[in-house]
Amino acid sequence: METVAQVSASAAASLEVQQLLRSVSELTRDNFGLYHAHIYLVDEENQSLVLAAGAGDVGQQMASRGHRIPVSKEDSIVAQSVRQRRGVIANNVQQDPNFLPNPMLPDTKSEMAVPMIAGDRVIGVLDVQADQTNYFDQ
Repeated sequence: METVAQVSASAAASLEVQQLLRSVSELTRDNFGLYHAHIYLVDEENQSLVLAAGAGDVGQQMASRGHRIPVSKEDSIVAQSVRQRRGVIANNVQQDPNFLPNPMLPDTKSEMAVPMIAGDRVIGVLDVQADQTNYFDQ
């Protein structure tokens, strides 16, 4: 609850969307003891997930180079969460056929992607990664 309160306070204090999304990524990573956290937004055509912000230097680098994932990509936990409109957990990414490895995040062992839904539309995904297997539960 404390983490949610911190994220809410950050959101209320920030009018700059990029700064807000980066703060949410950083706070999520730090307060939940995660390896990495980032936020994708769905593009206007609903074809791609565009990395809007990520925690740390890696997140900034990925966002600045325009990292994106097609919504139709089969081997992507992030894209799967958009298509299914529900959270997706892979607690051992080495055994999950939907895991899309990223060379900038070599220590990912578990991943959870949660769609962000406004009304009836998926607007993005909060994607978090841990450097331990079996990190997430229902």
